[in-house]
Amino acid sequence: MCRARLDGANEQFFRSLAPATIKEFYPAIAMVVAVGIAGVYLITSKNIGVPALLTLLMMIGLVVYQFQKAASFWERSLSDDWVERSD
Repeated sequence: MCRARLDGANEQFFRSLAPATIKEFYPAIAMVVAVGIAGVYLITSKNIGVPALLTLLMMIGLVVYQFQKAASFWERSLSDDWVERSD
């Protein structure tokens, strides 16, 4: 993304976008930590029936969330809304 920001042809697109900070990565970091904690719990736990099911449902929810985020960014990248209008 840094290289794309430096390219002069992309100046109009990046003019309205601030550079990413660590704050934007908090949801992804939280997901990785949640998956890690769930995995460690399931490995160390003797009772894996219901916790495994709940963990599986949590993972499905996280995947759906990631797909929705990716779809929204994809739509944003294809839209003309970011172009400044001179009308």
